[in-house]
Amino acid sequence: MYGWVARSIGRLYTPTVGVFDERIYAEWDALCFSTNPTMPVEERDRRVKALFESCRKDGQWTVSIADAGLVTGHVVGDALIAGRYQDAIEGCLLYFAHPEAMHADEDRYERFGANLGSAQILSGDVETGLQTYLEFIEGVPSRRRERMGMVRYDLTAVFEDLGKGRAPDERLRQFTVELLRGWKALARKATAVLKAKTNGEIQRILESTYSAR
Repeated sequence: MYGWVARSIGRLYTPTVGVFDERIYAEWDALCFSTNPTMPVEERDRRVKALFESCRKDGQWTVSIADAGLVTGHVVGDALIAGRYQDAIEGCLLYFAHPEAMHADEDRYERFGANLGSAQILSGDVETGLQTYLEFIEGVPSRRRERMGMVRYDLTAVFEDLGKGRAPDERLRQFTVELLRGWKALARKATAVLKAKTNGEIQRILESTYSAR
């Protein structure tokens, strides 16, 4: 399932406490899987929703972009885990609509960028998702390599969630081939993707590439 990628929002980009509203940080920390792995799903969903709603009024953010990132991380992550892809898309778009979005933490901003494309693909809109990936990768030339890595990471979960035993969507396969060709050391992996018969095979190929940067 997509959970191991979605959970990385909190795990890989753990924030510095002093930057955030104490109330929001405390609830964010309580809702993290690493902090509270046994919290019932229903309770987690209820508290995530309540925290999110407490940060918006009349359709507008009432907190800083840093706090919005914390809150939205749980919204998007939990939606991806549960397969609620439209909710994940909406969460990403609301984050990007924050008036301070252009001053956001770079890592968190980029994580939502990759997640948006993934959620669009998993919702069934493959063309839009791939276009989002492309625009995300090319959006900041100095960060192109890092963004390629984020997309490669997300694609591993996308192929899994599309069904390991199913034949790959050819558009998604070709995108993955071109992505891997962006690393000279992965030319053979790109060829293997062309020959793969299932999503699960491509997933395993992608997993084998994580040492390449």
